[in-house]
Amino acid sequence: MDYQNNANLDRQSTPQDRRDPDRRSHGLATASFVMGILSLATCCCIYSAIVFGALSIIFALLSRGGETTLDGAGKTGLILGISGLTVTVILYIVMLFYAVSYYGSFDELMRYSNEMAEQYMKYYQ
Repeated sequence: MDYQNNANLDRQSTPQDRRDPDRRSHGLATASFVMGILSLATCCCIYSAIVFGALSIIFALLSRGGETTLDGAGKTGLILGISGLTVTVILYIVMLFYAVSYYGSFDELMRYSNEMAEQYMKYYQ
């Protein structure tokens, strides 16, 4: 092959030519941001806050798209997701300790819970 006539070899490449395109997903970063906000907003609802927080972290990590850094929405979504999960776990640990201290022990708490469930079932049968 004749490479001497190739015009691309004569031209020097610039740093802009060598740059790889940004492969990060802005849609997943935005989804991570929204899920992080929902995780913090629903931290009193255990199931939804855990789901939203976990999805926020997963979407933030997937939004990198093979890059080593996150964009602004991805970082914010990751921070909000971790914050939402942390607040939820701390809130439920505090509530569990409060309930155990109020009823004296975990067994008493469970006994009271079972009594309330039996009363509920008798009332609605």
